[in-house]
Amino acid sequence: MTTCIPNVRLSALAAALPHRLFELSTLSEQFGEKEVNRIMASTGIRTVRVASSNERCSDLCYVAAKQIMRETDLAPQDCDAIIFVSQTPDQMLPARVQLKIGVKSAT
Repeated sequence: MTTCIPNVRLSALAAALPHRLFELSTLSEQFGEKEVNRIMASTGIRTVRVASSNERCSDLCYVAAKQIMRETDLAPQDCDAIIFVSQTPDQMLPARVQLKIGVKSAT
């Protein structure tokens, strides 16, 4: 499916990940080595990124937004909206991030 919205464009894209890595192999004692190896073999995933206890998804969104501002000629007042995609949101809408970086449509 393709959707076109007139007068709308995606100007920049960025992502931010937690710094801490977690090795799935450390779960062998809890779930058994055979089961952990099976999951790693079937998914190809051996490590995952894990946020610290005081790090929220919206904090990572803010980091990505600031990265865009640094790497492009965009300023917060140039943004009409932020498209926020997450499997684990701490908020339903990114208004906190929009307000924090100064996007005008957040108010």
